Amino acid sequence: MEAFKQNTHLTPLIRELTINFKASRLFSGGITSEEPVTLVLIDVLSRCTGLEHLDLPGLYFQFGRSYLRPVLEALNSHPSDNICLQFSSIICGDPESLNDLQSISLSRVICRLWKQCDCSDQDMKTLLAQGLGIRSIQRNGYTDASWTLDDSWMDMTYSGLIEINGWNGNERSLQSTVDFLLRHPLLEKIELNRAHECDMTPWHVAFASKMYPYSVKIGKRDFPADPWAEGNSVVKIGEEWLYREVKVIFQDDMSHGDVETVESMVRTLRKALPQPSPSYPRVGIDFLSPVGEYLSSDDLIGILTRNMSDI
Repeated sequence: MEAFKQNTHLTPLIRELTINFKASRLFSGGITSEEPVTLVLIDVLSRCTGLEHLDLPGLYFQFGRSYLRPVLEALNSHPSDNICLQFSSIICGDPESLNDLQSISLSRVICRLWKQCDCSDQDMKTLLAQGLGIRSIQRNGYTDASWTLDDSWMDMTYSGLIEINGWNGNERSLQSTVDFLLRHPLLEKIELNRAHECDMTPWHVAFASKMYPYSVKIGKRDFPADPWAEGNSVVKIGEEWLYREVKVIFQDDMSHGDVETVESMVRTLRKALPQPSPSYPRVGIDFLSPVGEYLSSDDLIGILTRNMSDI
């Protein structure tokens, strides 16, 4: 903060600022009081009157922390109309602490990450009503499978959302999924849960259309050591959702030795995937027909090289 004190005439010109408190050190004995955090942030907010983005990558939006309320009050008193305070993630916990914040607007606050294991859907619903923004949602990796399979969180709207990990959506209609996507125009990437099997999604409908006249099934990618990574992923290119990481299983019967059809299938698949920039696709391919009986590994490598050399 010494630099701030020596250059007070410049602080009103600051538009973006990052302060990394390193939360693991902050609350594990490195700093024994939360008071320095409060004082630093309030001082920054009072001096940087033109500030538009204050990023705190090492600090949690955590209920019960003494710095939270005074910092939020200082944030809401800031003169800039465009200011945004970004925490690394959100940790709920004590319901009484949540009640203490119910009178405070969170429209200037955004969290990089919401993990359901750290904050329940019900608590998140309350925070969203107060204006909280969320950049990324993580629904993967829980021991309680019901947490992962419950899609009720999709009924809510998350301001600023750009990425989701662990999308299931099996109980959702195509229209409800489309409605969710329309409510989140900034959303650009979705990691699908390994349990995701729903065909009624914009990306699957688009993919099936692009793969015509061939019939395909979407399978799970093989990661025995890390089963949570077996889900596929999709990205938004323009206004269209496309598979980026996917395992494709061709369902069509082929006559023995029909190499031309195999190559046509692979060529069609490449056209159905995103172009290399900005997202490089990663694809697994399998065939229901026993093409390995008449295609050598060199033949298959040649087909892939000719049609998917940019992947």
